[in-house]
Amino acid sequence: MKTMIGAWTAVLALFALTSTKAATLVDNIWPTGVRTNGTTSDWFTTSSANVSAGTGFLSFTNLIGSSEWSTYFTAAGSPVHLNVGDTLTLALTFKINGMGVGGTSSKTFNVGVFDSSAGTRLTTDGAPPCASYTGYVLQNSFAATWLAGPTWYERTNTASTDALKTTADNSKLTPSGAFSSGSQYFTNLGTYTLTLTLTHTNQSQMVMTAAWSGGGLTNTVTDTNVLVLTTNFDTFIVRPTSDNTTATNIIYTEFKVTGPTGSASAPLIVSSPQSLTRETGTYAQFNVSASGGQPLFYHWYSVAGGVTNLVSGQTNSQLQFINVQPGQAANYFSIVSNSLGSATSGPATLTITTPVYTATNLVVDDFWLDGSQNNTPIATNNSVWYASTAGSLSASTGTMTGTADPSSSRTWVGYFANDPSVVDLAVGTALKVTLVFTPITPAPQNNSSLRFGILNFADGATPITADGFGTTNFNVDGYMLTENFGTSFGVDRPMTLFSREVFTDGDLLGTSGDYAVLGTNGPSGETNLPAFASGTSYTLTMTASRTSTTNVNLSTSITGGALNLAWNENDTTNLYRRFDSFAIRANRSTDSAASFNFTEFRVEVITATTTSTPIPLHVQLSGGNVTFTWSNPVFSLYAAPVVTGPYTLISGAATGYSVPATNSQRYFRLFSPN
Repeated sequence: MKTMIGAWTAVLALFALTSTKAATLVDNIWPTGVRTNGTTSDWFTTSSANVSAGTGFLSFTNLIGSSEWSTYFTAAGSPVHLNVGDTLTLALTFKINGMGVGGTSSKTFNVGVFDSSAGTRLTTDGAPPCASYTGYVLQNSFAATWLAGPTWYERTNTASTDALKTTADNSKLTPSGAFSSGSQYFTNLGTYTLTLTLTHTNQSQMVMTAAWSGGGLTNTVTDTNVLVLTTNFDTFIVRPTSDNTTATNIIYTEFKVTGPTGSASAPLIVSSPQSLTRETGTYAQFNVSASGGQPLFYHWYSVAGGVTNLVSGQTNSQLQFINVQPGQAANYFSIVSNSLGSATSGPATLTITTPVYTATNLVVDDFWLDGSQNNTPIATNNSVWYASTAGSLSASTGTMTGTADPSSSRTWVGYFANDPSVVDLAVGTALKVTLVFTPITPAPQNNSSLRFGILNFADGATPITADGFGTTNFNVDGYMLTENFGTSFGVDRPMTLFSREVFTDGDLLGTSGDYAVLGTNGPSGETNLPAFASGTSYTLTMTASRTSTTNVNLSTSITGGALNLAWNENDTTNLYRRFDSFAIRANRSTDSAASFNFTEFRVEVITATTTSTPIPLHVQLSGGNVTFTWSNPVFSLYAAPVVTGPYTLISGAATGYSVPATNSQRYFRLFSPN
């Protein structure tokens, strides 16, 4: 769609923001013993069989399996709106009876504060219709002692019908608070109050605090959300898991909501997109931030040569270019609207430059001979590493050690290029990363994974400069390998390669849903076979080969001990070619290993193979029979009676071959017709 505009005009709609006096919106103590009487703060449950009301209380019997308890604290279509300076406070007081015996560090008692305006409301008991609900989630463990501190999330997958069930529906924020593992938490027959406070501190910031009190608890956790802000609220939902992991009976004695009486406003631009300069074929992202009554709608426009074009399909607060091209150089702006009006951002310029490619050479080969993991600057013998959890990564002469955690995953990121420098691959070159590591006390067989990533912070992300970075890494692109990990394999195909496609999640390797799967898993036939042994050295390679302008071949291998695993796939969509870092994500120590000793980290730019890279033959022995498998059908299997040949083609063997018992050939090789 094209519309001629005589002159560029940025129209900024300004609306007065005034803080309104706080009022008690709900103070429910159930004086008549009725939970649904058609007034504000009716309570609904997923099963009417597990709830009863009496004078002064609302009692929920938690059955086998999770349940959800929901209420709306304003009339439909009239959510509480938080202008700058406004605070919304929700306090739930309850008693515990039949404290569960199976409390875990997983999030077993979750609560959420939402705006239901864009969705539908419950009018009878049933699962809350959470599609289109926006807002914030607090995930809590539920046990006699703190096993993991509460964590704040922002709801990002509003297409989901369940706001509290799936962690992947939310973006994790970084909390801070006085929660220490092992300290006193709940006791049976105790009375507790959970107080949630949401304060709209400025146009680009919402501060959220959760405070527990009762039974000696005085703990708080606070987080600041600077993503797309939700400023309207009308819904509160509680989701406990089964009685074994929470309690048999949870009795509400008061639910109180205090907040402003102000109404929603028309959109106001908080921050306009900023101009960018990017090389052809890289990732670029513009961001606009706006406040105002929800829901907000976003439309992006480009301006070039006096002509304004609607950017089709871009209806979020981010405008993304995965593989930017010279023809996309222009000015860009966004119009944000709601039912009360619209506001237009200022323009930002996207400038496209010609790439400067990295020559084939050694980039880094680090043996940690200096005894430090984060000495700057980066050099050919020195990479720089940081840990998501401070203290989980350390170095001594010749070794860097990563220590896993028993209750949560940890991520370690190593840079091989000094910001803003980056390795940029020309067609015909490849980035090869080699990591030599030794696991200590691997976990038994499981279906969890050790994850590795070749990543790029240089084009839109904020580089990491210190430990404790958590999940604050937005706009990072690159590739990921998930590797099934344990003393034996718990899956048939333990390797999977991915290309990153979701950039609004700050957890680098935590969610496979942020990535697109490249091809299939491989290689096959690994279930129950020996995998990783304690004290054994393994060599991992990951290679991104830019074989053409329309293809990046990603290959990987792990060798050492009894392992000789390899796999490769092609990326013909995102085509990432710029990299500056490598990441490792160790799952809980009960799923990965107690620790990992790293003894070499080598990064090279090499000449890419002009044909598809052959995967080494994978050999499987079973009952005296030998089976060969490989992943790339371009390569054919040849056999010979002696190592020097002659080798003859084994017809009909595409990616696998079982050697007959009568076979006289003893030597096998893969050959490519090219």
